[in-house]
Amino acid sequence: MRAVEVDDRPIAVLRSGDRFYAFDNFCTHEGVTFTAGYGVIAKNRVVCMLHSSAFDLATGAVLTGPAQDSLQTYEVLVSGEDVLVRIP
Repeated sequence: MRAVEVDDRPIAVLRSGDRFYAFDNFCTHEGVTFTAGYGVIAKNRVVCMLHSSAFDLATGAVLTGPAQDSLQTYEVLVSGEDVLVRIP
């Protein structure tokens, strides 16, 4: 998992298997950043280690609380060796 900024927005980008994912780099529960050591990837989910909220990597949906709000996810395009994140 790697932290990037797109249009001043903190984004986490990661590769799981042969797929890339991008989502806001903070838990919607307490706002801690996943890439600062508060997040781990397991079974197509990112888990906030502060209070164990889990989110689906593809949709951002909350899988387990205490978080109630989904993560904002972003489309990822791979062009050669570049990984591009599309911000709406």
